[in-house]
Amino acid sequence: MDAVLSGDYLKDTGHLSTEEHGAYFLLILDYWSKRGPPPDNDERLARIVRLTEDRWRAIRSTISEFFQIEDGRWQHGRIEDELRKAKEIRLANHERAKNAAAVRWNKVTQKDKAAELGDNDDDPFAADADEADTDDVRF
Repeated sequence: MDAVLSGDYLKDTGHLSTEEHGAYFLLILDYWSKRGPPPDNDERLARIVRLTEDRWRAIRSTISEFFQIEDGRWQHGRIEDELRKAKEIRLANHERAKNAAAVRWNKVTQKDKAAELGDNDDDPFAADADEADTDDVRF
């Protein structure tokens, strides 16, 4: 979403009124938060942008310039690209976390198995345990 707040937004929206900026930005936020385009329904769009239906209809044509209305939805190429990138990052992070957990749990499992077998390679004092088991221990 950070990319939406870049200079591109201001460059592309310099001609909008304050009301139109608000409406466009609320549509962007709705699109982003729902991970998909809003429906082409004036009642629903007016509610998203927090305007009456009359006010929404008055600015609809200006705001629609930023969208492609396809299959009953207000599609936005830039937001779709950002959503795709965010999903790729989320999936990559998920895989990294899953792999890290597998490595961590594998190490724990190996230590548990070693402990069960009496293998104390990780214990620096374990090697001396048999030798130290005498009555004549001096410190």
